[in-house]
Amino acid sequence: MNLRILAITLPLLAATLAVSLRRKSLQADWTAIAGLACTLIGDYFLAMNHAPRDSMQFICGVGGFALAHACWMAHLLRGKHLPQLPVVLGLLVALLPYLHVRVLPNAVRPVRVAIVLYTILSCASLACAVASGKPLWMIAIGALFVSDFFISAGTFTDDPLLGRYVVRFYLLALVATAVATIFPKPAFKLPYNSLNNKKLILIFVALSYLLSVSCFVGAMVRFPGGRYDFFHQMLSHLGRRTVNGEAYPTCHYLFVLAMTSSALAFAIATPQLARLVRWRRLSWLAELAGALFAGGLVMIALLPEDIDGAWHCHGCDVASLGGALFIVLLWPRRREWLLVGEILCVATAFAVCLKLRGAGRLAIPTLQKALVGSFMLWGIWQCAKAFLGEGRAAKPTTDRH
Repeated sequence: MNLRILAITLPLLAATLAVSLRRKSLQADWTAIAGLACTLIGDYFLAMNHAPRDSMQFICGVGGFALAHACWMAHLLRGKHLPQLPVVLGLLVALLPYLHVRVLPNAVRPVRVAIVLYTILSCASLACAVASGKPLWMIAIGALFVSDFFISAGTFTDDPLLGRYVVRFYLLALVATAVATIFPKPAFKLPYNSLNNKKLILIFVALSYLLSVSCFVGAMVRFPGGRYDFFHQMLSHLGRRTVNGEAYPTCHYLFVLAMTSSALAFAIATPQLARLVRWRRLSWLAELAGALFAGGLVMIALLPEDIDGAWHCHGCDVASLGGALFIVLLWPRRREWLLVGEILCVATAFAVCLKLRGAGRLAIPTLQKALVGSFMLWGIWQCAKAFLGEGRAAKPTTDRH
């Protein structure tokens, strides 16, 4: 496995450097090439030497990949692609509690500092890639981001499955970085906070939600130790690390993928929908609200209730706060406020009826699933209305003050 990484990284680095020299663009490409070279430092300490997680070699390996992220940020910043604050906020909301609960307690103090700093830097790097609108750079840094998360899961949380996919995502990151450097002008761009490529964005959102629903259904089907009780058990029960005596069951991974897909769908739609807020000066607040909602969903997935119930509930609070604030900002019209009021009245009446019939246990789990499904449908409907209807007449929002 280690030789395979080296056998791919070195040719990619050589090919990228050769192409840059041939077209005389080394001055513009050297930071991207230097980032690719810095990954060799991380590979040397982490992959080749198998550095223990509490050793100085581990810190050196993390430092090598931190240098790579710094170089790629410098490359993207040359194009004035500043990291977007909502993207950084959403990622940190999801990851810092995960590190606090599941990773940092299993590491010594110097390693803790290195992990936290590297996480912040990698979040900023991914935010720069998103701001650039270049799909290959998004794939490259995103794949490395996922690979790093899988390393943390396999090294510090003893997850038996995710560690197997580290190399695959890492190789994808290396290849995408080389291709993005060799072909700096993409065929199309997905600019942040833009209504361009509206249909493509809508397709991404719909597919992400479809994947989320499919994973939820699959998790219920693969629930271990008997049938999942749809009316009496919460959705979060599917995401527990241990279910009916089985550690890390299939339903756990499907639940995490479902929540992450929902967060991704909302994260893709939020920058565009925020431009359609009636109070244009508050569009930045809508972006932050969407980031809180998406980050809260991922926090719920990464911190199951049987690991830390308090932080799991905090994730629910963050997601509820972000989602509610986003709805308030995006639904300012009287007729839609009436619709919201009607939905709340019906939901309350339904809960009261269940309570009076002695089915109090049914109320909360059933309402939870009804609200989750309603929010997904509302998200797709709102995107369709904005991108295919009202979004055509929308004007760019530049007033951020």
